[in-house]
Amino acid sequence: MTFGIRKNFYHTATSLIESIGSGINPLLLKLKNEDGRVIAFGLHGIFTNEIDRTLEHVTPQNNLTCQQLEDLIYYFLENNYRFLSTSHLHDELDIGQRYAMLTFDDGYYNNSLAEPILAKYQVPATFFITTNNVINNKAYWWDVIYRYRRKEGISEISIQKEQEYLKQFRFADIQDYIWTQFGKYADHPVSDVDRPFSKEELKRFSASPWVTIGNHASKHALLTLYEEHEVRELLKQANEDLSDMVGYTPTVYAPPNGSFNEETQQVASELFSHVFTTRPRQNYLPLSNNQHGLVNIDRYVIDVSNIRRAGPFCRVGYHPHSLYSGVKHKARSLRKLAGIGK
Repeated sequence: MTFGIRKNFYHTATSLIESIGSGINPLLLKLKNEDGRVIAFGLHGIFTNEIDRTLEHVTPQNNLTCQQLEDLIYYFLENNYRFLSTSHLHDELDIGQRYAMLTFDDGYYNNSLAEPILAKYQVPATFFITTNNVINNKAYWWDVIYRYRRKEGISEISIQKEQEYLKQFRFADIQDYIWTQFGKYADHPVSDVDRPFSKEELKRFSASPWVTIGNHASKHALLTLYEEHEVRELLKQANEDLSDMVGYTPTVYAPPNGSFNEETQQVASELFSHVFTTRPRQNYLPLSNNQHGLVNIDRYVIDVSNIRRAGPFCRVGYHPHSLYSGVKHKARSLRKLAGIGK
């Protein structure tokens, strides 16, 4: 089955699950006790409005408008969720309460649009920064691919396939690929939509009482591709960079692309107290350490364009994409046990 056909089937299946779930979820929520859990969200860029999206300067991955961020915050406040900062995770959280967390990955300058909204609702958020982009004022590699390929008229499905292919390579190889394909200046940002914070901007941004800065490695590539000592260097370098820029050393970390294994977890345990994943599930209280002494915080990476439709899925405890993947994995396992293909 080709990538395009798989993608279309995936979209059809998840849309069907979403349609059925939207009718069932309100009934389930009437029966469900939502206390004693933390629902965390993994977000990326923020658009001033929908016009920013049409510029096609960045990959349309979990980006939301200012209004959609307000909708997300208001929806969970309306349903009696208290928003946590990462500092609250060191407290003994009340199992009789329900909690939410906002996190943003990468370090886009457009994340500065969140601060007035966070202040308005008195809600904290954590921003995980990849420091190489900030220090060198480089656009994020997946956005470079997206921007140039869209100019060439390439479909979004084909672009996604190319982006997924490149994830199997180290950062230096990805950078060489971009320079070969598009030229040495291809990773220069083209607007406030696609550029990272500058060092001075990040320092001012981090001074907000509603902002916490976290580690997203010094370079954005899957750390599972690196040797243990290299992973340690990438994380330590980011901590040193961030300490210099914002005045404190992060105690929380989100691995690029959410990719981790035993080795990267072991290294992370030397530097951090909490690691934020992209596994789409709730976190139940009390939070507990894993075998490395870390606390893993799982996050929903979802489309928040209609939070009153998407929010109930997170509150019930599943998501169409994760349910589809789970059913597919189970079916594959059963077929393997039965000796029917792979």
